[in-house]
Amino acid sequence: MKEAELTRDCVRRLNKIPGCFAVKVHGSPYQTRGLPDIVGCLHSGFFGIEMKLPGKEKTLTDIQAATLDKIRKAGGRSGVATSYTECLEIISDWQKE
Repeated sequence: MKEAELTRDCVRRLNKIPGCFAVKVHGSPYQTRGLPDIVGCLHSGFFGIEMKLPGKEKTLTDIQAATLDKIRKAGGRSGVATSYTECLEIISDWQKE
């Protein structure tokens, strides 16, 4: 499976959660560098998820790590996921609401 396929699958599944809106961020030269692959909102809470293939978690760039940290400091949830299950772990507290 390619990272793009994994990301699409996770977005599709996240959007099936009641109260969740998630989109894939497609990179371009005109956007802010380091944005996570998936951004969304669940029960009024913002999240950003950087997707990586299993075994590639350590390939997070400095700018990606800094962006995930900024999201957390602003009150959102963020993290690196290699599966849908890990996406759920990042947003797990909001799912229970």
